[in-house]
Amino acid sequence: MIRSAILPVALALGLCAGAAQAGCNLNFVELPITMAGLRPLVEARINGTPTTLVVDSGAFYSMIATAAAARLGLHTTAMPEGFTVSGVTGEADAAVAKIKTFTLAKTDLRNIDFIVGGGALGSESSGLLGRNVLGAFDVDYDLANGAMRLVTPKDCGKTVLAYWATEDVAYLEVPMEPRESSLSGTVIAVRVNGHMLKAELDTGAPTSVLTLGAARRAGIRIDGPGVEANGLGGGIGARVTRSWVAPVESFEIGGLKVLKTRIEVSDIELGNADMLLGDDFFLSNRVYVANSQRKLYFTYNGGRMFNLRAPKPGAKSASAADAFAGAEPTDADGFVRRGNALLARGEAERAIADLTKAIERDPSRPRYFFDRARARQEADASQLDPALADLDSAIALDGKDAEMLALRAELRLRNKDRAGARADIDAASRIAPAQADLRLELGHLYTGLDQFALAIGEYDRWIASHPGDGDGYRALNGRCWASALGNLRLDKALADCDTAVRRSLRSPDVLDSRGLLRLRRGEYAKAIADYDAVLAHGPNSAWSLYGRGLARLRTGARAAGEADLAAAAKADAEVPVRAASLGLTP
Repeated sequence: MIRSAILPVALALGLCAGAAQAGCNLNFVELPITMAGLRPLVEARINGTPTTLVVDSGAFYSMIATAAAARLGLHTTAMPEGFTVSGVTGEADAAVAKIKTFTLAKTDLRNIDFIVGGGALGSESSGLLGRNVLGAFDVDYDLANGAMRLVTPKDCGKTVLAYWATEDVAYLEVPMEPRESSLSGTVIAVRVNGHMLKAELDTGAPTSVLTLGAARRAGIRIDGPGVEANGLGGGIGARVTRSWVAPVESFEIGGLKVLKTRIEVSDIELGNADMLLGDDFFLSNRVYVANSQRKLYFTYNGGRMFNLRAPKPGAKSASAADAFAGAEPTDADGFVRRGNALLARGEAERAIADLTKAIERDPSRPRYFFDRARARQEADASQLDPALADLDSAIALDGKDAEMLALRAELRLRNKDRAGARADIDAASRIAPAQADLRLELGHLYTGLDQFALAIGEYDRWIASHPGDGDGYRALNGRCWASALGNLRLDKALADCDTAVRRSLRSPDVLDSRGLLRLRRGEYAKAIADYDAVLAHGPNSAWSLYGRGLARLRTGARAAGEADLAAAAKADAEVPVRAASLGLTP
């Protein structure tokens, strides 16, 4: 097991800016952080093999996904009987692997135990860096500037540890709730709509989220005005959860108040907390978790704290780049890390500017071009051609990166370059490991090219490698949809759809897939029932209207069927054309 104070000192600095105390020193191990969307990634080596982990302050222990452990060749042994890994969405069986050499920041740690279990953790990562490492230190989360620091204070007593604070950058502090051990979560008091709640800091949560019960106590109703459905979420275990985004009148932490924001609400259970403060909070604030003092220090970076993806009204709001505390990057990697943090905050144009500076400093790095392509893709539709040009540059430098090939395939499809997209998807499929999370995306892309048998093969590989995964219903739905579109393996596809319907809590998307499958199978009454359920959620769903119209025609309900077909064409004129190309005609 990992013990405290396991990393040697990499750098020793005294406190500054009014935080100094005679004899107080902070010993730092600085770790570069790259944001992949709203997930902070740190580079590591496992037995000498480079890998990437999600920094997850909400995970009680560091963890490697089952598929990643197989890819890394780790030997696993059983955990004690009855031991499972649990998360906010369920439980999963677990094993343990002893890693002979685990490397962070050029520092080798010997014989480190990692839990092995669970499924997908995102295509970019192999697992989680959890509290068995993070809890042994103070941690300075400076995600907006692409960094995290493991800190060992010495002789600091009650010294203020917000060492970066200045007269222009004020710090706030909050006491932590008592905890049982270094493996316990960091919990603090906050107020939502004036109601006192407990919040756990969780860098493994892309966005902050209130439990459904806590939201109700704060006067938030999911059937209230302004609340929007936010789909389904998954994680460890096969259970999925529903979520919503709800208006919040006020959120307060340590004297900082945010007015009239929007926060996610989910039907999760958190044990000793009422909400999670996720990466939207960490990007909006520099956060120092002083485990040595049982305090939290933080400074506000500017811009939105929550609801980062909401459209920006009118003039541009204060942005992360305007207010980030920290020195301007001095090298290409620094600009890339800040650029990806800006992109995570929805600041695509500023992200492009930083990534361009990185490329100017070092045009030999394919991932820099790839990251700028992602930023351009998000900025607006007019940047499709520049994004494709960036991907051409990236792939010219490294033609064996399946993720780059898959993104270029997606953009080529948007550009109606089907032949180019097919070549990229084929190449990515040859390169990607059988258990890679990218297989899901390749399945979707093959479906978009009407290569349904190949799509089913991609889903087969992913499903075989991810038993009990929280995203499993999406893979089953994808395989069912590809089967229905291609009129293939209809009996097996029905089993896929039935399982996906059950596991997705009767998601309209999955019911729509099963409706088409039942139409293909000639089960017209059952197809109509599925389409009725979909259209109860969204009456203008063109595919469901068209499918129900066909099913009604085949049962003799001609007037109702023709009305549905007309409504489908009005909602999306492309659907009847697309359906006819698949043999789905009146």
